[in-house]
Amino acid sequence: RRHGAPRGCGARYGFPRLRAGRPHDQGDVRAAEDRRAERDGPERVAFSQTGWRVAPPRTRRTVPGTDVQLTVADGPAGDVLMYLLAQFDRRVEDLDLDSTRGELDDWGYANRPIRGSTTTSNHASATAVDANATRHPLGVRGTFTRDQVAQIRAILAECGGVIRWGGDY
Repeated sequence: RRHGAPRGCGARYGFPRLRAGRPHDQGDVRAAEDRRAERDGPERVAFSQTGWRVAPPRTRRTVPGTDVQLTVADGPAGDVLMYLLAQFDRRVEDLDLDSTRGELDDWGYANRPIRGSTTTSNHASATAVDANATRHPLGVRGTFTRDQVAQIRAILAECGGVIRWGGDY
């Protein structure tokens, strides 16, 4: 296994292991920003709820095995999210389904606060995704079957604890 990647969570693709909740290079990013601020003057740099920089380099990517495209962070964080979404599509629920009204309902990057809060959302750092969001609205329980929840928990476990599920909020 390369870079200590957890089994399953893209380890076969060489995705490096990430620490839960914080980017693996956050200290380096903040140190570089401090040096830049000393050189160029202060500028407020925003970070999401889990400490990732807001509006990072990001790319619109196609979820493997689907026609769904989402914008996620470049690098390992986005790689892990693509793995998660591909597994969700294969084992939990078809991502190619649009909402019941025909609108796209798989969401990634959005520079915004957490709904109902002033705290910056993890979507603003391109490190959060919503899969079939209109079918599984925030705060609504019972939208997944017991078997689907078991599969979601198995996928999260494969990812070594670096991803939190909105169904736990």
